[in-house]
Amino acid sequence: MPSRILRREKGVGTKLLNRFIDEAKKRKAHKIWLFTSPSLIPARRLYIKNGFIPEGFLRKHTRGIDMIIYSKLL
Repeated sequence: MPSRILRREKGVGTKLLNRFIDEAKKRKAHKIWLFTSPSLIPARRLYIKNGFIPEGFLRKHTRGIDMIIYSKLL
């Protein structure tokens, strides 16, 4: 079984995301944003679970792949 599957739902992504959010707050950021592929369902669930909201859709953005923009106000 691939290691990325074994790590899913172990909290690794949440811990990394929280460290990123904490660092952004320390730097007095008021908003953070990211984009991801619509096909990355586990990543999208992680972002929504942690308070990110979808703000937009970029068609054929990165190497011809669609992207969803998520943001979170701090």
